[in-house]
Order: sequence, then structure tokens, then C-alpha cells
Amino acid sequence: MKKVLLFLTVLILAGTASALPPSTDQYLVSVGRLQGSCPGGICALFRTDVWILNPSTQSTDVTITFYYRPEIYQPPVSATVAVAAGQTRELADIFQNPAVFNLDGVAGALRFVSTVPVLVTGRLYDVNVVTNKGTGTAGAFYPGLSGQLAIGVGDTSDIIGVAEEPDVWRSNLALMETSGNAITLTIERIDPNGNVAATITGYQLAARTPVQLNSVLTQLGV
Repeated sequence: MKKVLLFLTVLILAGTASALPPSTDQYLVSVGRLQGSCPGGICALFRTDVWILNPSTQSTDVTITFYYRPEIYQPPVSATVAVAAGQTRELADIFQNPAVFNLDGVAGALRFVSTVPVLVTGRLYDVNVVTNKGTGTAGAFYPGLSGQLAIGVGDTSDIIGVAEEPDVWRSNLALMETSGNAITLTIERIDPNGNVAATITGYQLAARTPVQLNSVLTQLGV
């Protein structure tokens, strides 16, 4: 039997979730509840909301497992929630939601395993965005990704539209190994003409471990 090592990638950018089919095994690759950086003395306070839609005519139990990033590693923790037929269940501030977890100061990935196919979406956002009109929120909204979308040994995947401008925006790259086997991968920055402009080789990703490369283009020499 051919051994297949799989991992998922997601680019963390504000935007609209793309349409994906329901699945019984999917991931939100970058989530958390923690304090971020404090530019100008105003600290980012990140939160995560999750929605689970059960489009079937059967109720389902969804097991939600949280995997820590390696820099704050602890064993994964799990909780199970029920989602009725046709229901959209909202889990606001999921890490402090009494139906799920009691966690704070954490970052990592969430896996959703259900008895019937469901749709999962999530929002990772800062609740302490201070403007001249008051304090609000800002963040990224993105869909759960099926484990079947992960790339395997010898496969490649392209993420287009990556850009960075200091003090304006940045691109963060999140990775999650999904097969339970450690892998080594190569990350390349491709210029507008299709040429390899910079490379990270031999990047190690442990089994079922989520990582996030903040300002990935800076790390690739932009």
C-alpha cells in the first residue's frame, strides 16, 4: 500500500468563504483565543467563532478536537456537540463556550468529525480594534477544509494573490498535517513571471500539528 502523507494549507486573509461541499472530517487550520501584538500600546485580543450547518435530515454528533501549535504544545482536547437536522449551530467564542472548551491563551487548529456530512465555517478576529469611531472588530472568515483536500507526497499546491506591505497588510500561511505522520516540505515564492524567487527547504511539520508562518513573504525575503 502506498503511504500517503497529507497536510492542509490556508492563507489567512480577510474575505468571503468559498463554496465547499459538506464533509464528515474537516479542519479550521488557524484559530485561537489569545493576546496578540500591542502596536501603540493597543493589544490585539483574538477570538474564534464557529458555525456548523447540518443540511441533512438526520441529527448528528460532531466531535471537535483542538490541536495546539508547537510553541504552546499540550495534548489535543476534544468535545462533542449535537447538531439537529437542518440546524445551524453557532459556537461563539468557542474556546470559552460552555458547550465546548474552557481554554484561554491558546492557538492552533480545530478538527470536526461528524456522523453525517456538515458544513463548517469559522471567524478568527480581533475584538479590540480601536478607531476614531470607537472600538470594533476585524478579522478573517473562512470555511472548514475537508481532510480529503490535503496534498500528499510529491503533490504541490499554489496560493495566489499573496502580498505584504509594511503597516498596511500581511499574509500569514497556516499549515496542518492531517494523516498522523511527520513530513518535510518546501515552500517557494513565485514571482509574477512564474520564476522561483525564494525558497524555504526542509521545513519540518510534525504529525497532526498546526503551524502558522506570520508574514510569510518576509520570511521568504521580500
